Amino acid sequence: MREGERPAGGERAVSFSARVFEARWSVVAGLCLLVAAALLLFGRMDAAFVVATIGAVAWFWNERNRLRPPGIEAEEKFRDEEEELEDRDDE
Repeated sequence: MREGERPAGGERAVSFSARVFEARWSVVAGLCLLVAAALLLFGRMDAAFVVATIGAVAWFWNERNRLRPPGIEAEEKFRDEEEELEDRDDE
């Protein structure tokens, strides 16, 4: 694709930094894996376990965000604001 052309099918071009930000929990999980490996080399089994567990949780958060519909946060906020307005109208 040449510079200035739009992607086919209505897809938008996403920069590298935007993709990394979208997968931020995956980056955190990878960093935790590296730190846990270093801690294992230094014989710090307890600390390595804690860091590896944090990495596993970060990976699950990444998967949850990837599988979740993209507009769900906006919909929840809209519903909350709508309920708040209804409560004000009832008063």
